[in-house]
Amino acid sequence: MNDRLNLTAGAAPAPAFEAFSWVSPEAAAANDQELLQAVCAARDVAHGAALVLAMLEREEIDDSGADEEGRPLPKLFSSVERGNLQRFAIASLQLLGERADAIIDRVNTRAGKQAET
Repeated sequence: MNDRLNLTAGAAPAPAFEAFSWVSPEAAAANDQELLQAVCAARDVAHGAALVLAMLEREEIDDSGADEEGRPLPKLFSSVERGNLQRFAIASLQLLGERADAIIDRVNTRAGKQAET
């Protein structure tokens, strides 16, 4: 029987929707939520940006490709789309870096306050 629908006496039903997480609920409960969310976001941004940049690089490498009749292969992206994807990757990585800096500062501030006590 589906645990989400199992209504035992006094138990609240589990939510019908839970957002995807790289971390299990058990691990999340035992750790700093803000740090875990940042690490999961960092993973998604890093892998997404890497994929975008790899696609752009591959298109550059394949630029000299031709079909069986010698016609140039069509571009995967227009120059406008390439620019959009490059700026997307840049902005994503800048935001990721800023978030990491903020967390590092907060952790160092906490450590300093704990050392003072």
